[in-house]
Amino acid sequence: MDASFPKLVLTVTRKVKRGAFSGERDSSSSAVQPATKKKRSSETWKSILHGRVVLKRGLIKRVGAGETNIWRENWILGLRSLRPLVRLPTADAEVVSGLFVPGTRVWDEEIVHKSFMSLEATEILKIKLGVNLESDVMAWAFEKNGFYSVRTTYRLLKDEQMGQAMAATGEAWASGNDRA
Repeated sequence: MDASFPKLVLTVTRKVKRGAFSGERDSSSSAVQPATKKKRSSETWKSILHGRVVLKRGLIKRVGAGETNIWRENWILGLRSLRPLVRLPTADAEVVSGLFVPGTRVWDEEIVHKSFMSLEATEILKIKLGVNLESDVMAWAFEKNGFYSVRTTYRLLKDEQMGQAMAATGEAWASGNDRA
């Protein structure tokens, strides 16, 4: 996946509503900026804002150089939450590169196991690091190629809707949605 993916998203959305997205790409700022729903907002604008919420839910950082914040950004593909849920007291690293063997782009398994719960550590170690990527890049979590698709977004929303319906009736529910 190349770094043009976020530019494509930003270019398309700027035509829809200026200011809803930001062109900044540094890791300290979100690619999706706040915008508000006014009392008398059009249905189109309300739909755009809802779409932005769904987009933020499925965007992840593909690890290249490792500047992604471990605790605030989505980056673990194998977890439903896409990020760690619990910060263990033994976790010292703040960014993903802090989990690498120093001077390399190879996971330091000891640090990973020391910093995360077992399931999270297992999923992190499955992540193939982008040794050719100059920086971490945004990607859509539900497609192997990382590109956004309406099909997987629809599936995500339907799974959530079914889960809420099952929760309301007290039935057990397990998602069959396999992440790419």
